[in-house]
Amino acid sequence: MKISVYIQGGIQRAVTYYRYAQYLREMDADVHYRLMIPDNKAEKFLPISKQPFLKKIFIFVYIFLRVQKMLIEEVANRPDYLIVSRKLIHRTFPLSFQWCLKILKRRGTIIIWDFDDQIIYLKEVSQKGFRRFSQLADIITVGSPLLENLIDEDQKQKVSFFPTTDGDMYKLFDDEVMRKRLLSFDNEIRIIWVGTFSGLRFLSQLVPAFELLGLKLNNEGKILRILVVCDYPLKYEAENFVLDNIKWKRDIAIEKMKEAHIGLMPLEDTEETRGKCGFKLIQYMSIGLPVVVSNVGMNVLIMKPSFGRAVKGTDKSEWTNAIYDLVSNKNIWEKCCLNSITEWKENYNYEKNLLKWKNMLRVES
Repeated sequence: MKISVYIQGGIQRAVTYYRYAQYLREMDADVHYRLMIPDNKAEKFLPISKQPFLKKIFIFVYIFLRVQKMLIEEVANRPDYLIVSRKLIHRTFPLSFQWCLKILKRRGTIIIWDFDDQIIYLKEVSQKGFRRFSQLADIITVGSPLLENLIDEDQKQKVSFFPTTDGDMYKLFDDEVMRKRLLSFDNEIRIIWVGTFSGLRFLSQLVPAFELLGLKLNNEGKILRILVVCDYPLKYEAENFVLDNIKWKRDIAIEKMKEAHIGLMPLEDTEETRGKCGFKLIQYMSIGLPVVVSNVGMNVLIMKPSFGRAVKGTDKSEWTNAIYDLVSNKNIWEKCCLNSITEWKENYNYEKNLLKWKNMLRVES
């Protein structure tokens, strides 16, 4: 079986690894990952929107010619499946790309289009391009049921929901992880946030809540430690809590989640965030972490009071109370840990997603 996967970044990029690579590596298939732009150039030239006008034109032409060449190669050496992550090129859907995909469809290639964000609002594709791609695709996979609303009614029969999940993390949650968390619980509460630079603006709004919570825990003889795992630091001089800025690396992020007591996912309520797929929340659940999240988008569908709390807005007292509600009683917190991993196994587990992928690609289990 030949599979071509069109992506915007390298295989280890989160969207590629968690949406495709971790599943495709388990299949007997010849998989080719086609980069819209090589990683070394992506670091220099992306995002295009921040480049000067003439450089934008150069980058667009470069990507167009690169993707066009790859699509012509597909026509000459037809894959069984062609998977497109989000888009083939920024904003547009050139006729020459459409012709190549039509030829491939006529020759039997199954085209799978996957997106896990509100890509129209983010201006990654135009309304017209989005509609045309949904018509050309044989299968449309989305990371949230809410994203199905973007698809025209006559194309919705093509849509499948694949929650973005982590196929490695759940194997690491065991009695030893819980033992270490319980040992530190009486002296120090560790709250973790894992994310990218764009999400720091949401986390920074919770600083007043951390100060309030830290003061409350300090009066009980406990330390509040906030773990920020990101490519960029959260710049703040804390008074009532300890702020640990940790440079993101996958292995380090995993170790810190194993040590933590609570996972955070704050968001503002916008068109963009309502299209997010709750991966951070699902990843926390896969390592048995109770969570406190914003009551926005996919979080509303995932969140249950048995393993965490959902908060509206960024009011410091609401966030303080929600977190304190989970950490003020060790027995309640421990039950939330076990309920978190149980909910993940029942509704978001890797094996179920893998079986969906195998059925979609007609691979024998």
